[in-house]
Amino acid sequence: MDKRSNRVQPIRLSPEFFPLDIHKSMFINDLTITIPAFYVKSWGQKIIDEHDKDNFKWEVEIDYEGPKDLDRIKHKFKANLWLSFIKNRNKESSYRIKWIKTLLLN
Repeated sequence: MDKRSNRVQPIRLSPEFFPLDIHKSMFINDLTITIPAFYVKSWGQKIIDEHDKDNFKWEVEIDYEGPKDLDRIKHKFKANLWLSFIKNRNKESSYRIKWIKTLLLN
C-alpha cells in the first residue's frame, strides 16, 4: 500500500508471469485458451523445433499465482498442452492449453 492515503502502487509483473485476461464464460464453458505466441517464443527455438505431428500433446503442471498474491498464495493444477495444426497459422500461435472442470472447484 502506498503511504499516501488510499493509493495503491501498480503491480510489477516478473518476466516469468504470463498475464492473460480470460472472460469468465470462456474459463467455465470453453475450458481452453490459446497460448500467446510471444510466450511460446520465450520457451526457445530448440524446444519449439522438437514439437511436431509425432510430439504434439503433453500433460503439464501449472503453477499459478495471481498477480495480487505473488509469493503468498500458490496453486498447482494439471492441464493438457497441445500443438494444434491450424491452417494459415504459424507454429508459435497454435499452442493450446485445456483443463478439466474439477479445476474450477479448487
